[in-house]
Amino acid sequence: MIQAFIFDMDGVLVDNSRYHLLAWREYVTRNKIDVPPEIDLETMMGKRNPEIFRELLGDKITPEEARQQGDELETLYRELYRPHIRPVEGLTDLLKEIRRRGHRIGLASSAPQVNVDFVLDELKLRSWFEVILSEKDAVKGKPDPAIFLAMSERLGVPPGCCLVFEDSLAGIEAAIRAGCRCVALATTHALASFERNGFLEHLTGVISNFREFDWNWAS
Repeated sequence: MIQAFIFDMDGVLVDNSRYHLLAWREYVTRNKIDVPPEIDLETMMGKRNPEIFRELLGDKITPEEARQQGDELETLYRELYRPHIRPVEGLTDLLKEIRRRGHRIGLASSAPQVNVDFVLDELKLRSWFEVILSEKDAVKGKPDPAIFLAMSERLGVPPGCCLVFEDSLAGIEAAIRAGCRCVALATTHALASFERNGFLEHLTGVISNFREFDWNWAS
């Protein structure tokens, strides 16, 4: 039986992938960054910015430069998204029901802490989460399972008794590798993308918003 619910943030608490992509496209245009044709920025969602910048720019960018460019990118994202921010449909009702049933709740995001603070405070969601982990709390980013294993340990619940809500391909892979059960949100990617990448058979369910969550998945 599921004892803890772990939420990713981007694409899960908020359906914001469009604004991240807008920020990326605006940023690479402003800074005249050539995106290699084999790299699809949409499939990079869920990874940490320094890792994405290194994939885009290779060895010519230092870790410090990657962090600085990431900070500038995320400032642009927050400016673009702030007027449109809202929770995914049904989120608050699900959080209330999880708490009523006595389950643990954690947030495990690859996003920078400043973005986590931005979403939680703008939407007044912080009080729902017992443990909040962000980019700084995992040695490796998704698809490495480190952040979900760390959350499992912090909550005191075995990975197999944790249900993760994820939207990105990297995040879904990380949850599966951690041994957690996973429900995918079809916000950033469509159902066909999960199937194409071989994840569908490993998922507990796929939903477009939290009103579609089936409590039988937690039994």
